[in-house]
Amino acid sequence: MKGKTILVPGAQAAEVVARGEAELGIGQASEIVPIAGAQLLGPLPGELASTTIFTAHPKQPRHSLSS
Repeated sequence: MKGKTILVPGAQAAEVVARGEAELGIGQASEIVPIAGAQLLGPLPGELASTTIFTAHPKQPRHSLSS
């Protein structure tokens, strides 16, 4: 398998598959869905899957707008 592996930077796995340069790509669903020619097949099995949790902490505004 190592001889057939193509490592691509960033979120380009779906684009490489869509161009026909690879048969399988692994990436986040949100990176695969918008790529024309790529199809999201589903999550990896439990022991191979990982979850990315996104969080946000709104900053207090530095300046307030007054009328």
